[in-house]
Amino acid sequence: MRTLNLIPPKRRSGTGRRILTAAAVILGALVTSTSVLEAYSTFCGVHPGDQSTYYINPNFMDAGAGNTAQQIAALQAAADEWTSNGGSQFQWIYNGQSGKTSISTGDGQNVIYADPGNGGSTLAETWCSSSGGTIVGWDMRFWEGDHNWSISPGSGEFDIEGVAVHELGHALGLGHSSVSNASMYPSTSSGQGSINIRSIENDDKAGVVFLYGSSLGPPMLTSVSPGNGYARGGETITLTGTDFTAGMSVSFGENSATVLNVSGSTQCTVRAPKADALGAVDVSVQTQGGMDSLASAYTYDQNPLSVSFTGTPRVNKVFQVVVYGPPNAEYVVAIGQTEGPATIKGLEFCFARDATLEVVGKSFGNRPPTTANLDATGEISLSYTVPDDQSLVFENLYLQGAVNTGPGRAIDDFVVTNCVTVTVFP
Repeated sequence: MRTLNLIPPKRRSGTGRRILTAAAVILGALVTSTSVLEAYSTFCGVHPGDQSTYYINPNFMDAGAGNTAQQIAALQAAADEWTSNGGSQFQWIYNGQSGKTSISTGDGQNVIYADPGNGGSTLAETWCSSSGGTIVGWDMRFWEGDHNWSISPGSGEFDIEGVAVHELGHALGLGHSSVSNASMYPSTSSGQGSINIRSIENDDKAGVVFLYGSSLGPPMLTSVSPGNGYARGGETITLTGTDFTAGMSVSFGENSATVLNVSGSTQCTVRAPKADALGAVDVSVQTQGGMDSLASAYTYDQNPLSVSFTGTPRVNKVFQVVVYGPPNAEYVVAIGQTEGPATIKGLEFCFARDATLEVVGKSFGNRPPTTANLDATGEISLSYTVPDDQSLVFENLYLQGAVNTGPGRAIDDFVVTNCVTVTVFP
């Protein structure tokens, strides 16, 4: 039985000799370590044909473990994590239920079950028989007598799916990893700690690819939808293609998109990055298997005429005012305290003409605050400090801009943006 060490069990050489070994998850606090790749170890051998069947005896008795269907679903999800996200050619194949309740690795039936006995510091263990480096059978048991198991664990409960991910790593031939966030790290904690190991990490993937080779062919990107959006970025875009994988990266031109979700191997949703300029850009996808691009697959359109803000407006604190409009356009932004019409040099704004009317920023004239025009994509961010006036607390300020959309600087060339209500906090 493997305990809290990273040294793989010794092997004996000899034709036909089967070595009976085991591996276990050990209770204990997680130890912080530097995350380095290829810190995995191997155990028992490899499966012939890069696959293995398994059976489930859904005999957990703890209330949190759920019913038969829920227990099977949790253990199948653990197997699917290796099959779908391991990046290797290995496949787990579910063969149905079993009534088996003891270790017997030579009976041709690889079974996962719960044992009512006590494991002490051992949560679960996987026993494996091998011959000449080939795995010929394995069984896995969860110790239930002195541990509480759940499909959605709280404090003091352990996650069936997460611990099964670890144990199935042993069943496919991996030993323990010295990387603390890897699923194959030799210890875990109850509650969220055991949920965290549901998702295999880079070192786990490196280990299974080492044993079974990579299944990752180069990805193919076939469509980008929608094919256009504003230059400010932020739109949710769906990519379709083949051989997409978790951990893939996506670029729009030279800028990295935020990957929101990878759905199987054929679809990925991303958040478009901010543009460097208007117009069409190539979209590229990158996985461990390679890269593919679609030329001019996404077009950045002119930003809508608008004003917004980021940050929380507080007395005597700074928040950011963001103006959008045509590339390189002139603008003026003002802020006022009372809602109603007001005029600055012929431009009507959404707040009343009063002593608090203030110009936040503008790109023309000789008196401050004067800043640059909107940038090449039609955007600028301005810093505004809320006056040090406690009477403003929980009061509204009204923010609006006017942007030059014409060829000159006449009043008629400026178009007033939306009006934003800004509540001031202490």
